[in-house]
Amino acid sequence: MQNTKKLIASTLAALTIFASAAAPAVSDNPLLAKLSIVSTLDASAVSSSNYAVTTPSGLNIRKGADTSFKSVGTIPFAANFTVKSKTRKPDGNYWGKITYGGKTGWICLTNYTKPCNYKVTANSGLAFRSGAGTNFSNYYYLSKGTQIYVRSTARKADGTIWGNVLHGGHSGWVCMTYTAKI
Repeated sequence: MQNTKKLIASTLAALTIFASAAAPAVSDNPLLAKLSIVSTLDASAVSSSNYAVTTPSGLNIRKGADTSFKSVGTIPFAANFTVKSKTRKPDGNYWGKITYGGKTGWICLTNYTKPCNYKVTANSGLAFRSGAGTNFSNYYYLSKGTQIYVRSTARKADGTIWGNVLHGGHSGWVCMTYTAKI
């Protein structure tokens, strides 16, 4: 029995070293995916620290990284937030520690959020509009460097591409000419 424990311990140590060099291969292994050690090795799926809430009902901010913890607040649909730290639970779900609206806690990142995938490049800012075109009303301007999550795009007859974006609690549109993929 003692030799079995030593063998398991040395195997896990070797896998930890291997996993740090090849995390995607380790996370695909069904046996290793059940080990909580994978959580600290495979964060590539949630490498961005800026996110947008994609679920219409919003998200609960919880005291701990699990649904069993009490909710201390909520983040509304289309809100943007920054994740301070991340963890992957044995069930495969990623949780992020955040502060939003003065509340600090944990939210589930898996299936309910998307990493921001574009940033504003226009020096003077970019109009965040109610529709795909300059003829639609402007909610507000996004300053240069603002990170946004683009859900879909639409090409207008003139060839201009508009992106449907989640930002600041709104779903709106921006001209993709003034953005860059991050």
